[in-house]
Amino acid sequence: MSAQSRPADQVRLPGIVGLWAVLCGVLAAGRWPLRAADLVILLFVVILVTLGWGTVWHLVTTADWFGAWADRRLYSETASWRGLPYTQSGSPAGRLGRWLGVFTGWWRETFWPRLGQSAMGLLVAAALIGASVLILPARLGPLHVAFAAFVGLAIVRLRRGNRSPGGEAAARIGLGWLAGYLAFGEIQWPSPALALCFTLSAWGALQVGGAQAVGRAGLWLLNGGQVLGLAVMIIVKQPLATGGLGLALFGQVALQLEVLQRGDPEGMIRHTWPWLMAAMAVAAAAIR
Repeated sequence: MSAQSRPADQVRLPGIVGLWAVLCGVLAAGRWPLRAADLVILLFVVILVTLGWGTVWHLVTTADWFGAWADRRLYSETASWRGLPYTQSGSPAGRLGRWLGVFTGWWRETFWPRLGQSAMGLLVAAALIGASVLILPARLGPLHVAFAAFVGLAIVRLRRGNRSPGGEAAARIGLGWLAGYLAFGEIQWPSPALALCFTLSAWGALQVGGAQAVGRAGLWLLNGGQVLGLAVMIIVKQPLATGGLGLALFGQVALQLEVLQRGDPEGMIRHTWPWLMAAMAVAAAAIR
C-alpha cells in the first residue's frame, strides 16, 4: 500500500448508501407508492444488497484471510503429528494423516480464533443470497454473477496488496440500484446508465477520501460521473432534473475548492455524500 493511501477499513462507503441505491432503483422503476405485495419483494432486495452482498464484500475485503493462510505454512513447520495408526510415515496414508493433522490443528489454533466469526458471517450471508435467488425475479440472476466477478477481482487485488474502491462502488451502488430496479421493472437504458454514472462518482469519492491529498483522478471520477448523469437527464428531456443535478454538482465543486485550500479530503467526502445521494434521488424520480 502506498504512503498516500489510508487503511482500507477507514475508506468505506457509508452503510446507508447501499440501501439508498436500492430505493433509488425502485423509484426509477416507477413503483412508488408500493403495494403491500411489493413490500415483501422490497424487503428481500434490501436483505440481498445490504446483508447479503454488503456483508460478503465487507468480510472478504477486511478480514486477514491471506495472513491466516500464510501462517498455515509456519504452523506446519513447527507441528509434530504422528499420522494415522498402523501407517508408515512415508506411505500415502501416512502423508494424508499428517496433512489432516496439520490442517485440523491450524484450523483449531490459528484460523478459527482469528477468522471464525468472519467465516460464519460469510456462511450466513451466502445463505441469505441463496434464499433471495429463490424468491426474487430471475432477471436479477446476472447481478449475482457480476457481484461474484467483482469479489473475485477484489480477492486478486488484495493478494497483490491493492484495494478495490471501484469494485466496492460497483457492488454497493451500481448493483444495488439495478437490483432495486429489476425487482420491479424490465430493463431500459436510462436506469443502468445512471447506475454507472453514480458508481463512477462513488468510486471517485472513495479515491479522494482514501488519500492524504486530493488527487485529480478521484475528482475526475467524482465530478465526471455526475456530468454524465446530467447528460442522461438532457437526453431523456428532463430539464428540472438536469437543474437539480447541476445544483448538487455545483455544491460539491464549492466544497472541493475549499478543500483544495485546506487540504482535508476526508472531510470533503463526508460532506459530499448527502449531495450525491440527493442527486441519485432526483435522477431516479426523473426517469420513473
